[in-house]
Amino acid sequence: MPDTIFSEERTSKEYLRQQAWDYFQMHATQRLTTFNYYLVISTAITAAIAITFQKDYQIPALGVILSLMLIAVSYIFLKLDGRNIELIELAESALKYFEEMEKSGFPNEDGKPPKALLFMYEAQDSAEKDATQRVHFKYKTCLKLTIFLFIGGGFVALALALLNMGILGLFGAALHWLGA
Repeated sequence: MPDTIFSEERTSKEYLRQQAWDYFQMHATQRLTTFNYYLVISTAITAAIAITFQKDYQIPALGVILSLMLIAVSYIFLKLDGRNIELIELAESALKYFEEMEKSGFPNEDGKPPKALLFMYEAQDSAEKDATQRVHFKYKTCLKLTIFLFIGGGFVALALALLNMGILGLFGAALHWLGA
């Protein structure tokens, strides 16, 4: 008889549930690790930008480059986070599927899934909070808000760096000269 990945003690259902959990755990950990790296990188770039605004700084164009870098890095990490969210939600849907199969063994709690079925319970609880609260902060919301704040800070720093170099003044004078 050929060997398979399923042994007698481990059914295909158990294997697939464990695979879904491992997949979820890997991508959830990857998401937080990626976000931690993003915070370190973007904070370092922001600190470098702040240095370029000192009075005696000799290379003001570096502020423009660093500001563009902050915007680009933030955009890349925003896209990476979006992909991580997709992978996590895929794993969550598989885990909810397995919880749905086991649902009959648990008592119903006021129309909600039992708390022991964590993924199903959390999904319904979050949906109710989204419907009743003006603001319901989730990890997804908070992480994206942080990234958007750095992107906004990058644009502000870019404008200030260009202003510091006198480029915005030249642009304004050109618009004035053109009669705009």
